Amino acid sequence: MTYWYDIAIGTSAAHIIVTLVNKDSFVGVELYINSNKALFDNLHEDREEIEERLGFKLDWQRLDNAKASRILYRIDGLNFDDHSNYDALIDEAIDKVIKMKTVFKDRVK
Repeated sequence: MTYWYDIAIGTSAAHIIVTLVNKDSFVGVELYINSNKALFDNLHEDREEIEERLGFKLDWQRLDNAKASRILYRIDGLNFDDHSNYDALIDEAIDKVIKMKTVFKDRVK
């Protein structure tokens, strides 16, 4: 099962999504680009600077066979049957959302 929560960043071109993916045991924080490969490509060209500003690496998924693209950060350790690390997972997800929103909001228009 996958659950998600959308976070606006001030444009209809993209938004941040927090996903809970129990099957693969991770929380994802991603910039979801709706339908704009040129925007993804422009961001990808600046990936080193973006990742340096964020302080962490991202999984850049252009998704050539789909309209959307995504730029994903994975937080491993999600288990719907064991809630003992939920506070840490939530804290890290919130931290990554704030950083991604700060770095991407001026680059995505």
